[in-house]
Amino acid sequence: MEGPSTLKGSITNLAPEHLNTFEQTLSKILLADNSRLTFTQIIDGLPVKDIWRKYQFPRVDIEKHLQLCPAAVEAWKLFKEHFQPRTLQFDVSLLQAYQNSEIGSKEFQLRLLELVAVGCHNIGVLLYKSVDGGVGTHEQKPTPPVFLDENFEPLPSTPTDFYHKSYKDWQQYPDGVANMVGYWVESQIFGGVVIFDRGRSEIECKEAFIHPVGNFKIFQLLDSQLREFFDLHSTDSHLPLPFPFKASREARRVDENESMSLHIFRDKYERKPKVNTSRKTQQPKLRMEDDPFTLSIVERYNANGGSWDPK
Repeated sequence: MEGPSTLKGSITNLAPEHLNTFEQTLSKILLADNSRLTFTQIIDGLPVKDIWRKYQFPRVDIEKHLQLCPAAVEAWKLFKEHFQPRTLQFDVSLLQAYQNSEIGSKEFQLRLLELVAVGCHNIGVLLYKSVDGGVGTHEQKPTPPVFLDENFEPLPSTPTDFYHKSYKDWQQYPDGVANMVGYWVESQIFGGVVIFDRGRSEIECKEAFIHPVGNFKIFQLLDSQLREFFDLHSTDSHLPLPFPFKASREARRVDENESMSLHIFRDKYERKPKVNTSRKTQQPKLRMEDDPFTLSIVERYNANGGSWDPK
């Protein structure tokens, strides 16, 4: 499986307009309440109950973690005051692809989204590595349950509480467990991990997709959603962000088990092919948004006051 580029660089060598657009976009994201909550949980060292329950079953210690620890809140404020986007490191190939795109074009919007998503991911990596388990004081973590693989051998426990269930292959990530945290950051800010149609060459950036938590289908962003994201750099900083992204009715949906073969990913190392570890066939979850036809029927039923016959 292909690994990441070993050549790293900062945004300092970007052309002024490319540089300014990226810095303005990232800065506005970091000002948002959702970003504050996301990054402060990493500093705290434990997800708060309301967030954890969105992607995982109840756990005794987290059920009691209702709000962020004051020390973590202050640490995030201090970090944000002194943080400089130009200190972040990116693959040189990513920076060059962004630089090569024409300002305002769809390719530029896609490459900007990619760079910003990786930037948020990298901040999560940086914070996770810096806090060494977190600054908060919490209840003792319970012993994790043991799950068996198809050979009835114990599966390794998840090494962090900040994770997207489909992005747990930390052994092959460049920053190990910290990258798991980075993917979790994306899921909290953007509504899922940000991935792309890489085309047959597997290096293109043809369309953007969001990989939500909860085994829901990957969905493609509309051009209108990309434009809203692009416009973020020039809008009032107090306006709400146009994400977490939500799947529109007309958006293309892709099953995560088919996405890699369709060249839909960000990096080839991010996910291993799924192996069913139980002897039962697991059917993927389906939410109403993933089935626009059924959704239209339900909406018509509700509009008719709970009747199949129009009034």
